[in-house]
Amino acid sequence: MIKIYKKIILSCVAIMLVGAANLSAQNLLGNPSFETGVLAPWVAGNMNVVTIEDDAQSGNFAARGNIEQFVDLEVGANYTYTAYAKCLFDCDVNKWIGIRDEARDFPATNFNFSTFNEYGLCTVQFTAQGTGATNSYKIWVFGQGEDDSYITDNTLLLKEGTTSVYDEEEAKKIQIHNFQGGVKVSIEDFANDARIDIHDLSGQLMYRKMAANGDVVLSNSEFRASGMYVVSVHTSKTRKVGKVMITK
Repeated sequence: MIKIYKKIILSCVAIMLVGAANLSAQNLLGNPSFETGVLAPWVAGNMNVVTIEDDAQSGNFAARGNIEQFVDLEVGANYTYTAYAKCLFDCDVNKWIGIRDEARDFPATNFNFSTFNEYGLCTVQFTAQGTGATNSYKIWVFGQGEDDSYITDNTLLLKEGTTSVYDEEEAKKIQIHNFQGGVKVSIEDFANDARIDIHDLSGQLMYRKMAANGDVVLSNSEFRASGMYVVSVHTSKTRKVGKVMITK
């Protein structure tokens, strides 16, 4: 299965990923392994085309092409960005994963994976800079040469002192339901540390709520338009991502 995305305009919507109180399992990137089968909340960068393909490092899907995601990071904190990537062709020119301080337009920090003809782990470590409490960073994968000459999977952005714990049993306690009237997220056995995010396919954050046990229901009227949306639930022990279709 291949799904194609193209960025139509140069400006991107910054996705504000403010940390929850409990940071023991906080991958700050949404849809990090593309297992929703869609790109959002990543976007296609630099007017390029991105495809979601089944050539995955693990799981079912990976993203082929120039991808970007915007996050707000805590100034002064240390972060590690990792991804599995490989070069498919045009490997005599640069292919990178990297980060960029968008607010101050500082130079990028990157890792070159052009020599990887199989999936390899790429790592960028950095300290978030800025004059306020937080600062906007672009997290990206980009390559010279043809747009489709590289592919990426299993991205991870961690603040120092946190982990990427994923507890499969805990994930089973979260259910994302699509019903005729809207969306219902059912949460079992969590104590006020579940964060629900909903993005549209352009990567724009449409909804955010902290939740505890029980059901959170959003009616179709709360969405701007009919279409597909990506729902992600993050807790201290796990995360779960699903797709929903809204009909207005």
